[in-house]
Amino acid sequence: MKPTPRPRTGNGITLSWVKWYLLFGGLFFSTVTLSAQKAKGSILPSFTSTIQDNDLKLVNGDTSSFHKLYLRFQAEREKRGTLNLDSLIHFGHAALREANTIQYDEGLIKVYLGLGSGYVDKGLIDSALFYTKRAVSTSKFVSDAHLKAQAYMGYAWTLVYDDSNYKEAIGNAIVAQMAAAGPEDTLLWIDITTKLIKIYYEANYMAHAFRTCSELIRVCEIRKDTVA
Repeated sequence: MKPTPRPRTGNGITLSWVKWYLLFGGLFFSTVTLSAQKAKGSILPSFTSTIQDNDLKLVNGDTSSFHKLYLRFQAEREKRGTLNLDSLIHFGHAALREANTIQYDEGLIKVYLGLGSGYVDKGLIDSALFYTKRAVSTSKFVSDAHLKAQAYMGYAWTLVYDDSNYKEAIGNAIVAQMAAAGPEDTLLWIDITTKLIKIYYEANYMAHAFRTCSELIRVCEIRKDTVA
């Protein structure tokens, strides 16, 4: 485990210190929590997907059964501190089987990300990487920019826990940010960009963090958004 690097100083950067303090104060506490949770694990037996590397696929069937399974899966995922990994795997794999049956790639991505997040919570990083990487590979079959952005950011965030693989994490996070820039909903871009700043900060890339933070502040000011 690598210790969280200390931020560099003395680079002559100026900014509205109130905004800088408020934003980076929140980022600091988030990255302290992230660093404390880093761990390395072994990959668990996994479900084998039947993704085809061909043209975009249409959903071939009713998605209602999948959504029922996914709701049950989400209920397990949201337990966080009391997460039962066996239950998460059981309902997750059931949802994956249904999504594969009806060729529902959007559903596959959601479950892959949920499983990856669950494994991160349990410190099983190899397994988390396995599923979040599948989310990324499946995202090329969908046109939903939200899911594409979430897939790449989910994988990027997991890479931070993988022996601090910041270079690859930042590359995937930037792809997520570009995907989020497409939709008119700037809240998605704000969310993804905030996570990118956290990765820059964790990697001690303070100049990049500053520039991206300044861009984020400008967007929030344009939106007159005090919540984001």
